[in-house]
Amino acid sequence: MRRIIRRMRVPWKAVLAATLLLAASAARAGSPHDVYTLPWPDKKLQLTYHTCGCADSCWVAELRERRTKRLMAKLRCDCERLLFSRSPAFQETVVAPSCDAFNDGSDKNGRIVAEMKRLVDAEPASPIGSVMMLKDRTLVMDLRAETGGAVGHGQFVYTPNDAEYAGIVKHVGGLKPGEEKPVPPFVDAK
Repeated sequence: MRRIIRRMRVPWKAVLAATLLLAASAARAGSPHDVYTLPWPDKKLQLTYHTCGCADSCWVAELRERRTKRLMAKLRCDCERLLFSRSPAFQETVVAPSCDAFNDGSDKNGRIVAEMKRLVDAEPASPIGSVMMLKDRTLVMDLRAETGGAVGHGQFVYTPNDAEYAGIVKHVGGLKPGEEKPVPPFVDAK
């Protein structure tokens, strides 16, 4: 490499310094992004924000208990869609098909705080039924629906080999044999 540098008549120390600067920049780009604290009205909670790529179009805002650091809610943009989840199940739902209102505005942080507050303050959707995992890991899901005065009940049984099995377990935040959990509404994420 010294021969090439000498032929170019560039001091090798300058090339080395530039190489080190580029390497440091690349290492910084691959490291975790800085986490910023955003204002939150309840001082027992802390709202943080960090980017995850896509030139600041991919970002995550997390609301945690200050003392225990327990995650309470998450609002994020995956470079396209705006997604929200809350404890205890953290079933992620699509809030908006686009994050442009956040990423193209002048007060991005203020918009994130306002949207997180709106979503956290909103009543969580009522469960549509319950699911139990039997000792043999079979799922028994009882669902109920009401529309225009009509009431419907359904029971569905899924074995670990069924295609929908893993999605249902994930939807309710995990299940163990003998455990029963409420089933939150299914939201189309498209």
